[in-house]
Amino acid sequence: MKLKELLIVGIDPGTTTAYALLDLNGNLLDVNSSKNYDLGTLIKVIAEKGLPLIVGCDKKNVPWFVQDFATKTGAKVISPEEDLKVAEKKDIARLFKEKAANTHEDDAIASALFAFRRKRALLEKIYNTLKRENKLEKIKEVTRTVFSTEEGLPIRLALDIVEKPDDEYVKAVKKAIEEEMPKEFIKLYEKLYESLYPKMRQLEVDNQHFKEYNKTLKEKNDGLSRDFQQMLGKISKRVSAIKGDKALSALKDKLDKKHIEIQDLKLHLAEKESVIEESTAKISALNEIIRNAQKYVILIKVKNFGEEFSRARIYEKLNAGDIIFVEDASIYSEQNINNLKRKVEIIVCDKPNKILKENFIIIEKNKLFENVAHKETDEFLFVEKEGFNKLAEASIDKSVLLHKILNEYKEEREN
Repeated sequence: MKLKELLIVGIDPGTTTAYALLDLNGNLLDVNSSKNYDLGTLIKVIAEKGLPLIVGCDKKNVPWFVQDFATKTGAKVISPEEDLKVAEKKDIARLFKEKAANTHEDDAIASALFAFRRKRALLEKIYNTLKRENKLEKIKEVTRTVFSTEEGLPIRLALDIVEKPDDEYVKAVKKAIEEEMPKEFIKLYEKLYESLYPKMRQLEVDNQHFKEYNKTLKEKNDGLSRDFQQMLGKISKRVSAIKGDKALSALKDKLDKKHIEIQDLKLHLAEKESVIEESTAKISALNEIIRNAQKYVILIKVKNFGEEFSRARIYEKLNAGDIIFVEDASIYSEQNINNLKRKVEIIVCDKPNKILKENFIIIEKNKLFENVAHKETDEFLFVEKEGFNKLAEASIDKSVLLHKILNEYKEEREN
């Protein structure tokens, strides 16, 4: 079934209610107003034109009429931080001022354009991504999927949801969205998607290539084996007729070379089979992590807090509340530590130094590994949630007590 036109809607509610409709490129499709537009009538009128994607208004506090419209149509509400002033609205709507029959329609156009401008960069990014992938025919479905959650979904993830509805990971994400699970839970899946999912897909592609290559090698090996057997047969028939050692020696040399080539191929095949088995095991492990992501706490792995940390701009990729697992806590810069304090509370490490103890809640690496089930990838450490929380609580109590003792000691020194 063909998806309807996606609409950016602007609504100015009141005794006279006005609406304005834009397409995804910001072109004005329709504008109208009436004293007879109750909510049901307005939804029906707009539904005939297309499918509301986002709805804008000119008020900081979203009017109930606009909120109800969004709830009933599934559109995402876009509102300003402060009420738009008359001059602002006129400036925003100046391109279409001749299209408006009254101030209500002016305000509706301004509301729609305000919403469009807020999401223009994202809409262009969706378009450019799908253009690169030669999948512009899916732009409506993908755009709608990107806007299906409050925070918005990554474009690549939205494309996979549209294209691969039966994929295990996609099913897990769709379930999280449909059941309106907490934002943190959906963010968890997004984080996994951005890091693990591409690797898993690459492993599957590599596996397929290895299998095809192995098939070619096996066919070559079978051909060499046939040649080998044929040469053996020829030797058996001709040995009795050969009088000179030189001719026999030449045949034996050929036979030996074939035998060595066959052994090399067998060894190469065995190596590739080993790589396939290893890749399959990695894919299986990643699938298990993705399916059961809600059971784990995700720790971001870093080597140290020194130059490499700065060079990789890791701090910029962190979200508030992220937990860090650092391999070597002895390498750090004060600037990196000061930056980390703004986003990170808990750090897992071996032999924490003084500056880490003073600024973060520390969980010792050995205690974590000895007491809590965990899995690892190159970028993340996945730790069983219940066990981690117990260790974290104990570490928090210890940290609070330590800071209390230090503060009391400092106060005594000052007095």
